[in-house]
Amino acid sequence: MMRRSFLQTMAAGGAALAAGSLLPGCGGLTRAMLPPVAADLASPPGLSAATLRILRDASLAPSGHNTQPWRVLVYNETHWTLSLDPTRLLPAVDPANREALLSLGAFLENLAQSAALNGYDARFEVQSADPLAMDLVRIDLAPRTPAAGAADRFASRRVVKTGLRAVELKSADADPLQNTWPDHLFYFPRGSQHARCIAEETIEAMRRQCARDEAQAELAKWIRFTPAAIEKNRDGLTTEGMEIQGFAGWYVRRYYDAATVMSPSFRAQTIDKTAAQAEEGGGWLIVRGDGNSVTEILDAGRHFERLFLMLRERKIAIHPMTQILEEASSRERVVADHGPDHGFQLCLRIGYVRRYPDPVSPRRPVGWFVEVNEK
Repeated sequence: MMRRSFLQTMAAGGAALAAGSLLPGCGGLTRAMLPPVAADLASPPGLSAATLRILRDASLAPSGHNTQPWRVLVYNETHWTLSLDPTRLLPAVDPANREALLSLGAFLENLAQSAALNGYDARFEVQSADPLAMDLVRIDLAPRTPAAGAADRFASRRVVKTGLRAVELKSADADPLQNTWPDHLFYFPRGSQHARCIAEETIEAMRRQCARDEAQAELAKWIRFTPAAIEKNRDGLTTEGMEIQGFAGWYVRRYYDAATVMSPSFRAQTIDKTAAQAEEGGGWLIVRGDGNSVTEILDAGRHFERLFLMLRERKIAIHPMTQILEEASSRERVVADHGPDHGFQLCLRIGYVRRYPDPVSPRRPVGWFVEVNEK
C-alpha cells in the first residue's frame, strides 16, 4: 500500500521530474543503448546490404503496444511477401486486426520510401481479403535511380505523449498536413466543440477499457518492466516509451510487474494520466480511410506514416489515442458527432513541442521477423 501511495504522489506532482534531474542514473534502457544481437541472429543470410537497410527502415513503423506485428518472407532480392504475425496481435482491443493492418500499412510506407532511397521502386499487391492470410501482400522491387532524401527520417520518428504545447496549429502547418491526403485528414483545434468532444470521450473510453480485465491483461503482457526483458524481447512498452522517467521510472522498473497492471491503483493512475494528456496539445487530427477492407486500411496506414514522417522538422508531435475507436460505445459517439463512419481509422492528439525527444522504443533485428525461402 505504501508503494502505491508513493507513486500516486509522484504522478500527481513534479517530484518525478525533480528526481530525474537529481538522479540521472535512474534512466531506463532505450533503443540506442541496446547491445547488438549476435550476427547470426541479427541478419538473415544471403541478403544484400541494401535489402537489410530497407527492411530495417520498414520495421521502424509504429504499432499498438509496440508489438511489431509484421512477418516477411523473402523469395529473392526483389520478391517478398508481408503478412501479420498471429503471435503479435491484440485480440482484446483490436479483435478485427484493424490497427494491426494500419501498422502493416505504415511498414509498407517506410519500405517504399527506403527502397526509393536505395535505388528501387516498391510495388505492392494485396493478395487476400483475409487479414491473417499467410502471403497477404506481395512486394516486388524494380531498379531505379536512387531518390534524394534524409535517410534518418525513419529512425527519428517517434510518438510524444507529454509536453505538447497548448496552442493551435498555425494554418501554415495544419493546411499542408491535411493536404497530404485531402478529404481524409481533419484537424480540430483545441477549444473547438469537436476537440472537446474527442477529449472527453477519450477519457471515458480509457475508463471503460481499464475496467476490462482482458484489455488490462493484454497490456500487462506487452509491458517490458526490466532491462533484461527489453534486451531479450526488443519489443513492447517500456518506461521510457511510456515517458515514466527519473525516479518514478526507476521505481516502476524495480517494483512493478504484470500483477501490478491489474491492480485498481494502476488502472486509476492510467485514467488520470490520460485525462491530463487529453488537455495538452493543439487539438486533434482525425484520419478517415475509404473503407474497412484490407486494401483500404493498409492504404490509410501508409498515408498516416507519410504524415508522421513530416512532423519532426516542424516540431509537431502526435500521440495516437486509440481507445476511443477500440471501445464500441465511444466509437459510436464520435461517429455520431462527426458524421457517418466512412473508414474512421485514427484519432491523433497533435501539438507543437519545444524539444523533440529522440526515439526510445526498442526494435527487433531484421532476422527476427524475416524468413528467407531457400527453395
